[in-house]
Amino acid sequence: TLSATNGTPPYTWTANSIFVPWPAGLNLNAATGLVSGTPSAATYNPVNGEDFRFQVTDSKGMSANANLPLVIYRPLVIEENSLPQGAVGTPYSQCITPDGGVVIVHLGPIPTITISSGSLPTGLQLVSWQGSGCSNYGSAINGTPAQSGTFPLVISVTDGIQTVTKSMTLVVAPAPAVVVSPGSLAFQYQFGGTAAAPQTVSLTIPSGTTATYSISASTDSGGAWLQVPSAVQSPTGGTNTFQVSASTATNQAGAFTG
Repeated sequence: TLSATNGTPPYTWTANSIFVPWPAGLNLNAATGLVSGTPSAATYNPVNGEDFRFQVTDSKGMSANANLPLVIYRPLVIEENSLPQGAVGTPYSQCITPDGGVVIVHLGPIPTITISSGSLPTGLQLVSWQGSGCSNYGSAINGTPAQSGTFPLVISVTDGIQTVTKSMTLVVAPAPAVVVSPGSLAFQYQFGGTAAAPQTVSLTIPSGTTATYSISASTDSGGAWLQVPSAVQSPTGGTNTFQVSASTATNQAGAFTG
């Protein structure tokens, strides 16, 4: 509410725009000086400012003027409507980007982004704008999830003037399957003859992931005739191969399994 001193009541109030139009949805009560309503347009003008010239006139025709700022910011919003699905063991990164409000004009406090309800799966964290690489002072959900499941979240953003929340769900799928092919091998050779040629086994890992594994061999029928590489491997996404061989060290004929 605008107020005046001195002069002779009643007063009459008017307002005139200087650089920006009077915000739609707001009204100035000429008798009381009350500015009220629900604005439907922003008034931010980064070049010339947002001043309006308010004038009060008393009952004797005496008047006074004052230029006063009337800043209407755009509504604060969260740009993202959903979160992409993640997978256990696969790096994940998703920005949470505010827009409107003080954010869009880069004035005032830097917006604060929090998870006000729910929790992120193990391995993920909310990283503030300094280290997120997101635009508009956004934060990022970063990391490598180690927990699968469905995680309902309520994300809150405040810029010191407005606060907005949005509900989103993060789904983390189990780790992608690692495929070993073929599923079985068969070696055949003549007793006392030349050993059968080694056979190749492929290990296919989903693109973008890394799997650490070790190889070992055991035999159901006894003996150490089955041979595999013993070193621990750390293959990346794609198809990796290793060889399996059968030794001729056995001194008897028959079927051997392992």
